[in-house]
Amino acid sequence: MKNYIVYSKYNPETGLSKVWIKNKYGVFMGKSRLHPDDKEFASEYIGCHFAEMKATINAYKKKKQDLQLRLKELNYFYEILKSTKYTNLDSIEVRKLRKRIYILEKEIEQVEKEIEQLKADFQYEVEARDEGMKLLKKIKESRKNPNYTEEKQKFINALKEKMKNEND
Repeated sequence: MKNYIVYSKYNPETGLSKVWIKNKYGVFMGKSRLHPDDKEFASEYIGCHFAEMKATINAYKKKKQDLQLRLKELNYFYEILKSTKYTNLDSIEVRKLRKRIYILEKEIEQVEKEIEQLKADFQYEVEARDEGMKLLKKIKESRKNPNYTEEKQKFINALKEKMKNEND
């Protein structure tokens, strides 16, 4: 699905990011609020990125809703054909209709999987951001108090290990 960003704004006073995206299903808005613990490491980019992800999820939900409506109409039409007295259910036309119903069902399943994947990606990015913020806070604290050279070395080793695991 091709999305175009119509509007993107981060308000540093409130910590609220808003993004509106547009695609063939309409215009969708996503909001993201800055967590109070992360105020010292606030990022306009991350807030707008999270808001865009939420707007994209809303767009996929609308796509699913449209596909379900089309499927409902085709099923209704198929039931009308079945109840008609002289309808040949083995005709090419009816077989194409059943095939289209099957294809729509598969498309709906695919969109549902995509929505779940987007939600999982969003959750992963939020958790990764939280871990990064914890590391930054600890590094900032260690810079204030230079007696923590042993802790500093532990953080560096942990960071190297994490980078090594992510590259594998």
